[in-house]
Amino acid sequence: MKILNIALFAIITIAFAGCANNQTIANQRAESINAKLDENRANIQACFKKIENTDEAIYVRKNILIVGNDAENKFELLSSTTKLNEEGKKVLLKRLAQVYDCNKAGLVSLSSIYTPYANAMSASMQRNDVIYAKLLNGTMNIGEANQALLSSRTQYAKEWDDARAIRNSQIARDHNAELQDRNAKTMILQNMLNSMTVPSTNAITTCNSFGGSISCITR
Repeated sequence: MKILNIALFAIITIAFAGCANNQTIANQRAESINAKLDENRANIQACFKKIENTDEAIYVRKNILIVGNDAENKFELLSSTTKLNEEGKKVLLKRLAQVYDCNKAGLVSLSSIYTPYANAMSASMQRNDVIYAKLLNGTMNIGEANQALLSSRTQYAKEWDDARAIRNSQIARDHNAELQDRNAKTMILQNMLNSMTVPSTNAITTCNSFGGSISCITR
């Protein structure tokens, strides 16, 4: 019985040590998703880096589309009433084909990480395709297209933030639920520990002499 109590005491002590750690499966899952998102972002950036200085990219940046919030010609392109000529249409189509491969690869990867983020990216790509189509068919001029693209980016950022807020809320709920379950189990273990019979340390040792040897027994 004493041996059983000692073993049970050891098991409960180990269990308490585990419960003292606030790390949860929910937190581990969140960290894994964040790491994959960082990798996804890096891959997309690397893809765009490879095609940022093609002839088509340079032409489009200079004459058609705003690239980056700090673009020197940002306000010039935003206020432009010029519509694409045939050369501009051909160059833009080639550039969109280059960009498509990077976006598509990023979207496929994002779909395997967190679907709401992928949905936000997909919706943004679809909105932008409509804008590009209007720019190419002459329904929009360069300024109107750039204004619409900026609005689309703003909406994309909001949709991404909304998806992140939902995700963070779910992680918090899962984390708290796991901690509550862990605390309940801790209380059960604590009650078991309190009800245990602690092995006595007041042992008595009796020794007897038999010939030239001594024999001792501890009780």
